[in-house]
Amino acid sequence: MHFDTATRQRWMSVLAHSEPQDLLARMQSLQLAPEYELIRTPETGLVQLQARMGGIGDRFFAGDATLTRAAVRLADGTPRLQLDLRPQPPAR
Repeated sequence: MHFDTATRQRWMSVLAHSEPQDLLARMQSLQLAPEYELIRTPETGLVQLQARMGGIGDRFFAGDATLTRAAVRLADGTPRLQLDLRPQPPAR
């Protein structure tokens, strides 16, 4: 199945603006959750972002960002590493 970039961007926007508990409930209702083994529990830390002006200039530090990483192994043996730079939503 192949979809154009604009379609994928719309899907990602919907997912990014959704509440995590709503996504989890929907995924569970569709029975889409793959079996997995947790290799590395989620860890959150700070990383420094580097950039170049126009992509070709001298390197400079653009700031800091939170990064969360985790690693799992799917039931078929496929390893997966997830890195997440999204800011954490404020606690409600």
